[in-house]
Amino acid sequence: MSDMPLFLSCTDLHFTSKTPACRQEHQFQNAQIMKLVHMLQEARSTKFQMILCAGDFFDSATRNITYDLLEIIISCFRQYKDVMFLCVAGNHDMRFRQQTLDNTPLRLLSSALPNFKIV
Repeated sequence: MSDMPLFLSCTDLHFTSKTPACRQEHQFQNAQIMKLVHMLQEARSTKFQMILCAGDFFDSATRNITYDLLEIIISCFRQYKDVMFLCVAGNHDMRFRQQTLDNTPLRLLSSALPNFKIV
């Protein structure tokens, strides 16, 4: 059992640039980023080989994802190059009608970051 890879698991992060109506936080986007940074820090400090996100990294494949948010997320992952992040594409990450990841924020992250992979 000791040769089994250790990984953190998460799901339904639903990153978005727009604060959902059901949330009252003024710093919603900052709270989202801090959760991501906490996971990356935890994986590094506990020597986990990877983080597995079981879907819905983004809230939408087509709306409410700004370039500013993407730049912040990319910056976070670049600070933690030693942490591999595997992401299963969820229904919110896909382009619903086409069932493809082409031209989606998730595909952009996987092409921009060597430590971010879609599985």
